Amino acid sequence: MRKKTALSALALLLALLLCVTTACGGTTQDDGPESTAAGMTEATEPQSLSFAERCENAVATVITASDFQESGTFFRFSGILSTIAEAGCPTPDCALLGGDYNIETGVDPDNHIRLIRDGLRDAFPEFAQENAIFVQGNHDSASPELTTTGAHDMGDFVVYVLNEDDFPTGQSAQDVQDTLRNLGEYLSGMVDAGDCRPVLVATHVPLHHNSRHDNGYAKYLVDALNHYGQDLDILVLFGHNHSGTYDDDIGGSVNLIGRGETMRVQIPGQEYTQLSSNFVEVTLNFTYMNYGYVGYSANTYVNALTVGVIQICPDSIEITRFTTEGEYSHDSVPLLHPLYQQQKAA
Repeated sequence: MRKKTALSALALLLALLLCVTTACGGTTQDDGPESTAAGMTEATEPQSLSFAERCENAVATVITASDFQESGTFFRFSGILSTIAEAGCPTPDCALLGGDYNIETGVDPDNHIRLIRDGLRDAFPEFAQENAIFVQGNHDSASPELTTTGAHDMGDFVVYVLNEDDFPTGQSAQDVQDTLRNLGEYLSGMVDAGDCRPVLVATHVPLHHNSRHDNGYAKYLVDALNHYGQDLDILVLFGHNHSGTYDDDIGGSVNLIGRGETMRVQIPGQEYTQLSSNFVEVTLNFTYMNYGYVGYSANTYVNALTVGVIQICPDSIEITRFTTEGEYSHDSVPLLHPLYQQQKAA
């Protein structure tokens, strides 16, 4: 009898202790991170924001797309823009179009550029058309509608355009070195001035090693961007490679290589082969991605046709790809120089 009474008292005491712990703000295991068998606490992953929530955080929004070649492309482009607007995207601060506005080579791009402008106007009636940047592709003849090579100040960020004439297909060492001289002067000026705004480098021709082999001197540009990328937030956008499996090694038609990741780059002056003696693995100090192919893609790994939305947020760059069906993918790139730190320094 005495033993049963003692056990009952012990149970009552434990119950009272539990009540006191709860009343003082203690939580049960279900209310916090899980504990492992070794007594360690597992961190819970933060829940990613929705596209609409990312829109609320963004200080600048950029629409990106390239290679408007196939019949029906402009209807597709307009349809994806409408999908982006319906998802809650505000009026973009910039539209960055990566070249090849015709399927024929050497054709005046003006008529098709007007169709692109119409699509932007229909989806975003308040969009400032002067903030549409049209990069020259290898299919595009010279035109006043194309944006000039060099830096374009967009307020919260900078776009640096490299047109086909400046970083061409079938390039020579001299072509690239002349371009690098001007790019280097501008980026070094930003570093010297303490200007840490993100820089979007817009080219048509890609930088990575691929079987198209028309960027044999891209390593010169990669080395320069890696140098300035130690001090600046640089994001490089490319197009051009939609007509074959040229992007399969980096993800297909929807690709992104982040800062700190490696990329194969052609050794300057060598003929293309898949042999390792023909390329080098370079660790990037910048982010590298395609605009989003709109016309068609022959990549086999992924061949989705997309339009990109780049959102520059206080401490990251958020990159969302859309198809006509809606959001396709999302990537987040941390900023070396968060915008709130820049504002505080100013």
